[in-house]
Amino acid sequence: MSGNNPLGASACALLTAIRTTSATFWTIRPPRGRENTPVTWVTWYAAAAFCEWAGFLLPTEAQWEYAAKGGENLRYATTNGALLPRLANYGGKVGAPTPVRRYPPNPFELYDLAGNVWEWCADRYEPDFYRQPAATAKNPICGPRLRFREGDWKKALGPFVIRGGSWQSLSMDLRTSARAHQDGTLPSAFCGFRCVLPPD
Repeated sequence: MSGNNPLGASACALLTAIRTTSATFWTIRPPRGRENTPVTWVTWYAAAAFCEWAGFLLPTEAQWEYAAKGGENLRYATTNGALLPRLANYGGKVGAPTPVRRYPPNPFELYDLAGNVWEWCADRYEPDFYRQPAATAKNPICGPRLRFREGDWKKALGPFVIRGGSWQSLSMDLRTSARAHQDGTLPSAFCGFRCVLPPD
């Protein structure tokens, strides 16, 4: 660890590079009226580094799907598993991300797992991962769980999994079982993240 930076020098260099390459989108405060909308324009690397710095993790793809299904095997991560404009932000109907909690939560009391913004997962994307023996483990993850404090970000090879769909996605992308991926170095207006507590 170097100085007061809990992530260490390698992660500090990574975050500096992200700030430099994403300078157009890096501000101290969000635009007026968007204070409660999800953070977007964040690369997978920045999302994973932030989670670790804050004492959390990006969810594995398996954790994300379990949470989205709300303990009830829901087709969509809404309050009742249905997909309607009053239950999720999708299909370009609103035209932008909406504030968190605008739509009702799923049965686990989690908001915005269907639509609004895609969410980064910890996993590297492999199209046939769930057909492999490794996927039968408890809370499987495709690729190693990385620790940025130890410089593991250099080993992070994407693309990485994104789940949930966005405000512009079609309904098929919002299914709790739908999988997609994105290059981890590309920030986008459609992709953000959520943090999860590490296991005890």
